[in-house]
Amino acid sequence: MRALLTLALLLCLPVRAFALGNDALVYVGPTAITYTYDRLAFELGEAGAPEVVQTRDWPGGELADTYRLIVVTTYEGPLEPQVATDLATFVARGGGLVIVAEHDRGHDAGNAMAESVGVASRFEFGDSGGGCNVLDAAISNSLTAGADPLSFAWGTRTSGGELLYGEAFPLVTREGTVVLVGDSDVFADPVSLGGCPVGDPTLQFYRNLYTELPDESRDRPDAGPGGDDAGPGDAGGTDAGVPDMRAGLGDPCTSNAGCASGLCATLGDDMFCTQACARDDECGALVCDEAAALCLPRSGGGGGCASSGGAPAGSAALILLLGVMVRRARRR
Repeated sequence: MRALLTLALLLCLPVRAFALGNDALVYVGPTAITYTYDRLAFELGEAGAPEVVQTRDWPGGELADTYRLIVVTTYEGPLEPQVATDLATFVARGGGLVIVAEHDRGHDAGNAMAESVGVASRFEFGDSGGGCNVLDAAISNSLTAGADPLSFAWGTRTSGGELLYGEAFPLVTREGTVVLVGDSDVFADPVSLGGCPVGDPTLQFYRNLYTELPDESRDRPDAGPGGDDAGPGDAGGTDAGVPDMRAGLGDPCTSNAGCASGLCATLGDDMFCTQACARDDECGALVCDEAAALCLPRSGGGGGCASSGGAPAGSAALILLLGVMVRRARRR
């Protein structure tokens, strides 16, 4: 909850829609089962990442300035507060995040990360069994394209979001730019805990994560062709070639994952898709509130984050975003 409050406050500051960096980060948590992810790093490099950093020391700072994709490997909790805060800011700027757990490890920290970045997806207790396993893709989209089936060993169930792999045993789910993977052996090098060699389709899944998962900032109006931060292999937008069926700005929504912008806000009894903004022409039928830097419904009464009368803009925006949190808490 502390990280979500921090995210809410950040979104109430005057900010612009920033571009992301192009590097990738593999954070090997403090009690991770496997320490090296060289195969994952190599494939992300092949996908176009100029640099792939593997580290056991959290880098901190404004991660979105450097990275477009972060993979956080399984470890036992608790989640470090700074990691939660930094990841919430990174995801709010459109960065791609992969959270990994492993049967009886990583649930607490992984679920705390998911909550901190505002998604409803979670890891559930329930092992798949050991040895070599493969799962067929549950749907066909840009993340599963050419990556069917997915190889793994021991695994834990995932729930919520859009299921990517494992209809009988849910293993990989996506919500916005956040992906939960219930098995570290999908990525680990060498394979741990008696796993099996990973096949070419799984390696393609790594490449899809980098080229297709981020970067929503490429779609902003002031970006050049393909976005001013488009890296090698970019197709010019999230899920290139796949129609985006998510709701647009101002449309009704029930969760962040339902919005093309990745942000569903609550204002009074209404829930609608919004995004960070700097100008009215970025907001379609909505209006850009300069104080909150968010697209809000037009209102003669100056509601929401508007600065004309009532509560200060920052406080109103915080209340707006807290409404989203309260609704999620009630659903859980």
